[in-house]
Amino acid sequence: LFDLASLALAMLAAGGATRITSAIGERSGGRRSAAVATLLTVLVCLEGAAFVYPHPIVPDPPRALAALGGPRIEIPSRELDNDLYTLWSVDGFPKIVNGSSAFSLLVLHRAQRDAGHVPAAGSVYRLRALGVRFVVVHLDRLNPGLRAAYTDAKPLPHVLGVRRRRVGDMVVFDLGTRHQTRLPPLAARHEG
Repeated sequence: LFDLASLALAMLAAGGATRITSAIGERSGGRRSAAVATLLTVLVCLEGAAFVYPHPIVPDPPRALAALGGPRIEIPSRELDNDLYTLWSVDGFPKIVNGSSAFSLLVLHRAQRDAGHVPAAGSVYRLRALGVRFVVVHLDRLNPGLRAAYTDAKPLPHVLGVRRRRVGDMVVFDLGTRHQTRLPPLAARHEG
């Protein structure tokens, strides 16, 4: 829709520029008409030039991320973070849960919530049911209070088969593939 609106505005501007240069050409000859056309062209080029606004700098993806593969979900998962993870995913195109859209998807919201509660059993089971293998926590994108919760070296429950490892500024939870589609008992499904 945005592309069509831009195209319509460009055509409207071109029509207006043609009318202006024709009117000037009729009154004072072709030289002024050519000068006005050149001036309008220069103004359009200046308006679209990148030197007016600083070009955004996109952080490089962590090196270990490319080797990790998917399917995965990355946190924190604020909108700008999701845009960045989506951009990073073009390197190898692993399956990722992150993304953005014009409207909020309930399944995405729940998956992001569950990723924030890993290694809780209910969260692990629900993410496995979605097919998620890795939960990647970008420590450098978290506030210090949340960072401590993921860097704490408490042992993980062996029953779940979840492995945690620290890779640079990331903590990676490998949910494995065991029991990938098996859901927990109903009572455990409603926990955090």
